[in-house]
Amino acid sequence: HAVALSAHRRGILHLGRYCSDAAQPLPDVVRRNGLIVGFIALVIALLIEQVRPLPPNNLAHRAVAGLADLVRGSTDAGQRQHGAMGWVLMAVVTLGGVILVDWAVAHIHAALLVVFHVAVLYLTIGFRQFSHAFTEIQVVLAADDLSGARRVLERWLAASSPDDQVEMPPRDAPIDVVCRIAIAHALIASHRHVFAPLFWYMILPGPIGPVLYRLAESLARRWDAPVAQGESRVNEPYGFVA
Repeated sequence: HAVALSAHRRGILHLGRYCSDAAQPLPDVVRRNGLIVGFIALVIALLIEQVRPLPPNNLAHRAVAGLADLVRGSTDAGQRQHGAMGWVLMAVVTLGGVILVDWAVAHIHAALLVVFHVAVLYLTIGFRQFSHAFTEIQVVLAADDLSGARRVLERWLAASSPDDQVEMPPRDAPIDVVCRIAIAHALIASHRHVFAPLFWYMILPGPIGPVLYRLAESLARRWDAPVAQGESRVNEPYGFVA
């Protein structure tokens, strides 16, 4: 007991009767164990997202879109290399800010580090952004309302990004076609909104992975969208790298 009390006063983690004391204070243990921080942050972020889904047109996404437009307006001279310069500039500014905040909160308190990771995951992972519509289609089909399922699917596809969309169902599409299109679209959406950000969160250190993935996806949608040129639509050179 005296050893444990002495360890407590020194800020050392005591591991119990049959284990020795940890060689560093408790906040350092939590801070340096990225698996623990990442798991806790992921669970909390998913729980929050289930209760309060992130709106599509939220403040963070609008800020990134505004910064992307500002960077393009300052660097777009009609050449591919200018698009590469703009992409690198966006990555440096965004990831630099994320790394700086991550480093700062890690040196303040472990709880702040978890809160920051929760905020990043909440802004980059959107399970409810597609699961609600998919569940609604299942419920409508269970009620034997095929026309209602078609309407829900059409609204879901119309509200999605063009990169996420599959073919629109015909107005007289049978139930197997509605199910096939809904499943295909759900798989694409789950990859873009859940599995890909989680993959990069595990691969790259800290919150860099999901931020970099979401940034690259946002720039691809904003800069590489085809524009009308006469009767056809073409991609501009600036968005080639994105």
